[in-house]
Amino acid sequence: MRDCKIDVSTGFLAFICAYAFFDPLNSFVVFVFSVVCHELAHIAVAVVLKKKVYEIFVGINGCQIRMDPMDYKQELLVAVAGPFANFILFMIGARLDPLLCLTNLVLLGYNLLPIYPLDGGRILRGILRIMIPITWAELVEKLCVLGCFSVIVYFAVYLCCVLHAGLWPVLLCGFLIYRLGETILPNYNFLLDKLQIPW
Repeated sequence: MRDCKIDVSTGFLAFICAYAFFDPLNSFVVFVFSVVCHELAHIAVAVVLKKKVYEIFVGINGCQIRMDPMDYKQELLVAVAGPFANFILFMIGARLDPLLCLTNLVLLGYNLLPIYPLDGGRILRGILRIMIPITWAELVEKLCVLGCFSVIVYFAVYLCCVLHAGLWPVLLCGFLIYRLGETILPNYNFLLDKLQIPW
């Protein structure tokens, strides 16, 4: 970890500033704390597995950790660690702090979506590729992602057009489309993530 490089993008800084400014629930500190615990859990399991962490990049679409190559079982363990940390915080929040509970419930649900590169997508990939041939595993992954995405788009449109919940559901859906870029859409880079600031 001593030689680990940490970079943060301008997009992430803009997101954090917007979150801190437009935060009606006063959840900023709890959110940052929960996300840090989530990422530290990934790193801790990687270190236990004796995998060197080379770089941590924090962008508008999340945190990317570059480390030694892993087999599917190791990747599965590292992927599970983050949501597990959120689950522990959710259980603690259920007894002590409703805001901590709610924040980690949202993070848990989001990260467990079966969409690569989210943790849920990595967990799904690890399980499938351990159990069945890679060709079939890739097909099942694509179908799961498309099915999940179709449901999300349907509810986003329903909330926006039928229940008149404003544009937030559509904006969140657009964010997930961006996250899907590494799975079923052509590879591309978000403009703000190209501008990196050394941390």
